[in-house]
Amino acid sequence: MKGISVLIVVLTAYLTCFGQNAPLEQLGRPFFQTNINLIWNAPTNHLPRALWVYRALPSEVSPAVISNLLALGSFTTRDRKKVPGYPHTISYADPSGKRTLWIVPEWSDIRYRDSDADDMKIAEGVPDKQQAFELATNYLSKLGIEHSQLGRKPDSFELRPYFNEGKAMLYHHKGEPAYATNLHMRGVVLMRALDGVEFYGGSARGGCTIEFGHHSRICQIDVAWRKFKRDKLYAVAEPEKLLKWIRTGTAVWQSSPEWRSPDWSSARKMTITKVTPFYYGEARSEFDKPQNRIDPFAQLEATLDTGKTNFPILVNCPILEEKPLR
Repeated sequence: MKGISVLIVVLTAYLTCFGQNAPLEQLGRPFFQTNINLIWNAPTNHLPRALWVYRALPSEVSPAVISNLLALGSFTTRDRKKVPGYPHTISYADPSGKRTLWIVPEWSDIRYRDSDADDMKIAEGVPDKQQAFELATNYLSKLGIEHSQLGRKPDSFELRPYFNEGKAMLYHHKGEPAYATNLHMRGVVLMRALDGVEFYGGSARGGCTIEFGHHSRICQIDVAWRKFKRDKLYAVAEPEKLLKWIRTGTAVWQSSPEWRSPDWSSARKMTITKVTPFYYGEARSEFDKPQNRIDPFAQLEATLDTGKTNFPILVNCPILEEKPLR
């Protein structure tokens, strides 16, 4: 019973903290290993002194943007489809079903697909990174994307793009060697940023992805671009406060993609080497109401000393002081 009582106390503290910050339970596992030695070795001179919490406003997708997307897919009024249960959703599909458009105005969410433009057997004219970046940025205005609200490279005014690629191994027959490796798609991801702080978790949470297939044809667009308004300004907590929150179980952890989960029973100390602020945005769901409050959080890159190895780990933690400045 004593162990259960302790767990209830920790969970209560965990949920209470998250009631005032980004819902980090969506971004990792509860950090209950609170008795290990914590060492802060991360520079903080790049962190803002204060950050805004934002409120979401009613969103929409402008008629001009819708018109541009209809032209992109060569959709006609006969291609318009009703979505049962979602009267405000705008949906189009060409007769073949290979080109589709899905717009949810209240989420400012856009999803366009053209499977003909992304054929794993065709690798002709797929743009390189620089070409894809130029094509994507030239198309942003047609999607209503504001350049001023996109993530930048550190200490620079240049946009910070992320890239993805589609590759396929081609075989004549099963069991035989591949006769070609096709790079059939290259995509550009531009994350949204508020006050210079990027959204975390991919463009579906805040930003824009444009992918190009053969002959530089657009094969996919994903946009999440809701309207936000500044609500309250909070001071950014000092490292000592972040360490305190980790010790009291108000952080979550996730292992790096290339590593399996650590052996917490042998953990001796954790050294924090880097801190990055992010905004948390929910990805659209047909079953959820839109997120109304947009909060920042801190992602801490750390090394966990298990006695046998140094294990890389990410810790997501609250970043704001409890009381607003204004």
